[in-house]
Amino acid sequence: MNVIVMAGGRGSRISNRKKMLLKIKNKTLIERSLDIIHNLKMNVYICISNNTDFLLKVLHDYSIINGSGDYITDLKASLDTVGLPAIIMPADIVYSGNIIEEFIISASKIHDGIINLKINGQLSGISIFYEKPLNKIIKFKDISIFSESFFNINYPEDYNNAVNYFTLKP
Repeated sequence: MNVIVMAGGRGSRISNRKKMLLKIKNKTLIERSLDIIHNLKMNVYICISNNTDFLLKVLHDYSIINGSGDYITDLKASLDTVGLPAIIMPADIVYSGNIIEEFIISASKIHDGIINLKINGQLSGISIFYEKPLNKIIKFKDISIFSESFFNINYPEDYNNAVNYFTLKP
């Protein structure tokens, strides 16, 4: 299975297009995610855009997909590039533990076209695609996990909460 890290956004909600380079305990958000993904021993692709072309200087060891900055367009192009099945993850999340491993194991028992991960009742941005999103309805299933150590960094308070959490936890 391939992993596609979506990293082409503008960071407009947090007013920082380089938000995936924000640090928590001396590691950037994207480094934290890539470290966890690396342990899964899967092919990793990173979809960037003109908004995030600064990542080219940071991500030397990864396959890059050049996107447009429009999430839906970039998602389709990324899936066309790497094929199915593929795990989609945002570059602006931070977490600890075995969330991804738990999700993959749970998703392997489901036979729908798209499996979405909900964490604490909210969509996490992490999904497994077994079918491409075309102009048809695709069956999907949500898997829910509770985790106090998951943060989706969209706003400054999300980042502050993550920094506070990981500063207090090992």
